[in-house]
Amino acid sequence: MEHTYYPHHPINSLKALNRALGIDEDEIFHALSNISYKEVPIKKKDGAIRVTYDATSALKVVQKKVTSNIFHRVNFPHYIHGCIRDTKTPRNIYTNAYPHAGCKQVILCDIKDFFPSIKAKTVFFIFRHCLGFSPNVSQRLTDLCTYNGTLPQGASTSSYIANLAFWDVEPLLVKKLESLGLTYTRFADDITISAKKSISKSLKTQVLHEVRRTIRKRGCSLKKNKTIVLKRSQVIIGKDKETQETTRNPITVTSLSIHHSSVTISKVERRKVRAFVDKLSKTEFNRVSYHEWCRRYSSAMGRVSRLISCGHKEGEPLKQRLKALKDEHKKFHQRSSNVSGRK
Repeated sequence: MEHTYYPHHPINSLKALNRALGIDEDEIFHALSNISYKEVPIKKKDGAIRVTYDATSALKVVQKKVTSNIFHRVNFPHYIHGCIRDTKTPRNIYTNAYPHAGCKQVILCDIKDFFPSIKAKTVFFIFRHCLGFSPNVSQRLTDLCTYNGTLPQGASTSSYIANLAFWDVEPLLVKKLESLGLTYTRFADDITISAKKSISKSLKTQVLHEVRRTIRKRGCSLKKNKTIVLKRSQVIIGKDKETQETTRNPITVTSLSIHHSSVTISKVERRKVRAFVDKLSKTEFNRVSYHEWCRRYSSAMGRVSRLISCGHKEGEPLKQRLKALKDEHKKFHQRSSNVSGRK
């Protein structure tokens, strides 16, 4: 049974913590004295708003030290894939989807309000018992990584803590599912369970019961409307936000189609990427701010990079098109700066 573990000596004093992070006590004290976050609302694909949090600069510096000097050293089990830096076995949306490619049946689950559900006592429990740190070190790190008693989504430390939330109970769940011939992965709050053959209705019920029982131990629950059981041939029926037309999309795991033996990006999603690039190319440079255009460019390049990673032939031409567009944008602003300088 594969467990999460910290392959180094536990940190047992605040002085040792300071040394491990490479910062002095004054810097940590300053961060603890300025625990404040700015709310950053983000619009999700379904139109709902997700509130993320941006820490003050002093706190952000310390949190990044915690991430790089502690969390990057943790060994995570093979079924955890979200936001993990692992050079030996890279984790990403592709590694999360690939184990389910070509499956006969899949169960898709979404943990409800995952980050707010992770309380400070769970964070302390992780540092104290999963990583084996002393009580005072665990409390210090808990204070640095939580906000108003919960896990702030957006902090660099939060995704790692979310991966560790079920460190002691998840291995038991995975072992049980694997004994039933099922494959389990988790990417942050998205749980995927698949089978290479059809499973009975009673087994589906048992599986969902086991998942709910496991995550309930950390005060979490599943979204009822996001728990879906599908056969390979089925599609997910939805509605296009812009046209309001009914859509029929193939089964996806972390936005990747698993219909075939290898993961791909669906035709619908590929059309959206092309449309996004088209829209950016038609945006007049003087109509949006420099930073807003760069944000849209980065978003477009990120989507195109996914096409390339999945081997879709339209990816490279779109990438070259975006790079040419970026050069034009740069020249436009250089000319604008020269004109402003002569005035």
